[in-house]
Amino acid sequence: MKKFFSVILILILVITSTSVYSEEVKTKEIAFADAGWDSVKFHNAVAGLIAEQIFGYK
Repeated sequence: MKKFFSVILILILVITSTSVYSEEVKTKEIAFADAGWDSVKFHNAVAGLIAEQIFGYK
């Protein structure tokens, strides 16, 4: 019985996750938070660079 519920749960997760990613993304904009800390600014800059260069976001 436990195995049956595990299989059903996995199927539900797979079905819902694939339907979310099948929709077309209409916006290519990412907003980063700015707490004013130097470390946050650095990590946002690195994440922004990766998003622009690798994933094509602007």
